[in-house]
Amino acid sequence: MKKKFDICGIGNGLLDKQYKVPLSFINEIGYTIDQMTLVDQDEQLRIISLLEKHQYQSISACGGSATNSLVAAS
Repeated sequence: MKKKFDICGIGNGLLDKQYKVPLSFINEIGYTIDQMTLVDQDEQLRIISLLEKHQYQSISACGGSATNSLVAAS
């Protein structure tokens, strides 16, 4: 017998945005592929501005551990 539960998640709402870019863009912004780089807000805004300037294709998805946990539980 399948049990039914009411579930509530509390967490910060996050939005993951992914862009499809050529390798030349990675070189343009001064990064290397196959590594993670933590950036501050100013650097993030600089990169977003360049992405928008080039009009690269993007997709958005909700994220965060609370959201992911609710999706897994449903």
